[in-house]
This record gives sequence, structure tokens and C-alpha cells, in this order.
Amino acid sequence: MEPTITIGEIPESVTNAVSIEVIIDNLADPQRRQLLAVLRRRETPERLSTLARHLAHRTEGEKPESVEQIHLRLYHVHVPKLVDAGFVSREDEGTDLTDAGRALADAIAE
Repeated sequence: MEPTITIGEIPESVTNAVSIEVIIDNLADPQRRQLLAVLRRRETPERLSTLARHLAHRTEGEKPESVEQIHLRLYHVHVPKLVDAGFVSREDEGTDLTDAGRALADAIAE
């Protein structure tokens, strides 16, 4: 069963910065929620290849073809969408949560 979250549980710092529609749209995809959860446990930015392996291991047993497919989805779909919303940043050293992303990841982890 997927976790549920009510709008009231989303920190005001997030809802002041991003519309509810954008938050819901970003949380609608299970892989984006998993990505936020993985990044929440990291203290430093992570490379997409590392994140893809973590997500594949959580969902599909880390099969090489699964890792590659997840990496492509992260690169072309999920990370750009989260960057546009202001939840993650993407730098040369890797992908990391922004303050808003960390607050959102904390809210959905509870």
C-alpha cells in the first residue's frame, strides 16, 4: 500500500514556494517518491548511475537492464521535473535535495 499524505502535512515552506498542483504532480509518480526517499538519506550529492542502482535494487533486484532503464528515466524525466519544481538540484558532483525537497521528503517519510 502506498503511503498517503494530506495537504496539511506538507510544510508551509514548501507550499509557499510551490503550488499544490506541482507538488501533487511530482509526488504522483512512485519512482519520484522513491528518489526523494533515497536522496533524503544521503548527506552528499549522488550520481544518477548510483541513484539508478539504488532504485533498481529497491524495486527490481538490480538487473542490469533495469538499472539502465531507470537511469534513462531519471535523466530524461524524473530529475528534470523535480529540478523544475525546485525539489532537487543537479550539479557536476551529482543530484541533491534542495531545502524544499528535503522538507517534502521528510513530510512523505513520516
